[in-house]
Amino acid sequence: MIHIIDGWYYFYCAWWNIDVGLPKYRDRDRKFFLFARKIYTETNIKKAILLYRL
Repeated sequence: MIHIIDGWYYFYCAWWNIDVGLPKYRDRDRKFFLFARKIYTETNIKKAILLYRL
């Protein structure tokens, strides 16, 4: 199965150090970063608020 990794998530996994080293790949984190990118790039504020409430 092919997974799409957003640039923000790649930066998080490859460069962001946490207290135990670099974070591991987690599908829930990938989904969160895809959601965060969608909210960030959404131009319709009403649609963004509805997406946020899901």
